[in-house]
Amino acid sequence: MRLIASLILPGLFMACAAEAGVTAYFEPAQVNAGESSQLIFQSDEPIRQAPDLTGLQKNFVVSGQQQRQFSSTVNGKTEAHYELIYNIFPRSEGQLSTGVITIGTDTIKEATLTVSPTPSTTERGMMRVDASVHPETAYPGETVLYTVKITEAAGLLDGEIRPPAIPNARVSVLDMDKAYQTTVDGKPVRVFERTFGIVPESSGSITIPPTEFYGLIPAQPSRQRKDMFDFFEQGILFNGLTGQQKEIFLSSKPTTLTVLPKPAGWTGWWLPSTRVTLQVSDNLPNSLTVGDSIERVFKLTALGVSAEQLPVIQQPASDNLKVYPSPEKRETTQTPNGELQGLEEMSVVIVPTQSGTITIPEVKIPWFNTQTRKMETAVIPAKTISVQPAPAETVATVKIPEQALTAAPQPPEPTSPLGPQEHFSELKTTTPGLYWIMALLGIGIIGGFMLGLLYMSGKGRSRPLTPAPRIPPAKKHKSRKKKPVPDLYPF
Repeated sequence: MRLIASLILPGLFMACAAEAGVTAYFEPAQVNAGESSQLIFQSDEPIRQAPDLTGLQKNFVVSGQQQRQFSSTVNGKTEAHYELIYNIFPRSEGQLSTGVITIGTDTIKEATLTVSPTPSTTERGMMRVDASVHPETAYPGETVLYTVKITEAAGLLDGEIRPPAIPNARVSVLDMDKAYQTTVDGKPVRVFERTFGIVPESSGSITIPPTEFYGLIPAQPSRQRKDMFDFFEQGILFNGLTGQQKEIFLSSKPTTLTVLPKPAGWTGWWLPSTRVTLQVSDNLPNSLTVGDSIERVFKLTALGVSAEQLPVIQQPASDNLKVYPSPEKRETTQTPNGELQGLEEMSVVIVPTQSGTITIPEVKIPWFNTQTRKMETAVIPAKTISVQPAPAETVATVKIPEQALTAAPQPPEPTSPLGPQEHFSELKTTTPGLYWIMALLGIGIIGGFMLGLLYMSGKGRSRPLTPAPRIPPAKKHKSRKKKPVPDLYPF
């Protein structure tokens, strides 16, 4: 008996612990493809740790979280219940399992969601996401257009497109969005297109995963509310404000892109394109001399690549030419046929440093034609110009006669109209009386000036200092400005 009890009691204890622990289930347990369900973790105690949802990423997309607490009374006993709710979108159809989920050290039993095929458009309104690539065969470095098209007639309110993550490729959004209306099976629909640029970096077969689309559509009530409290049970976070909106999740089918290898022996800048053109404009004057400047403006266009993939145009210099390039300007556009086109413009200033017949070297841009699969070169041919020497500076030469080299008579010194004047020092001998009168007069002037300075300085020290009158501080008035009202909507 003791042996049996020792075997049964631990099992009963584990069962009670599992029952009192956290349980997980889907609500609803069956949805259609593209619709959401709620994965609910329920416990009789607060759930203080977030569950590890790493295993859900394969079959589900988690888009939101909320918590809920409620209580129930059975036979006079009140029990509290705590729920942690996640909004879940299935990635595929069939029986999808959450796998093993852990919360801290506890393991939660897996839950299963049944996903039915997408209903027909007549049942739920048309809502479809398609994706395509053009061209389906490309070379490394060639930009492939990946277009996602959303066709809907369900009154789409808002949405978000998440481009796929592609290994060994760069994905960027191109400024080529389109929105228009058309008819499908005689019914009006709206179409929205967004184009991405995919640049593969290596050769081989690349599988582009599905593109995911999250949207909001008007909610269709599936049942009548019994009382006013059902109004709040629908939830605000997941179903829109007061259940008037509904989240949807759709994805496109995967696509395949074939990337061919580069030609063997290719060196230099790799520019794959269907057409490359190189143009130049330079207005040469009729007469060109050393030191004059010539401006050349180059324009390079290439189909099938973005502007960032174009090489920098190089104008070669020479011994009798100096080249001063300017920063290039790049722009990516779309042709009327829907093809991607890269554009680059750059100007250079050429200054000849020698006279004679001078040749401006040619400009070459090698590129690979993806249609003919051959190497080609865009060329601006060399140009020959005639440069005249700069006019020399003329220096006037004046011959001085030999007679001018002899010493010329010096002009007489200018005389004062008052006649010859005597120096002050000569007055002592010529007129001693006048000398002493002028000397005493000078000493008196200097002495009087010094006495005046002493008097002024003493007068300044004897003046009493009167303190500045105190100015009473201004009274502080309380501000009557009202405090700003905080923003109700931080976004």
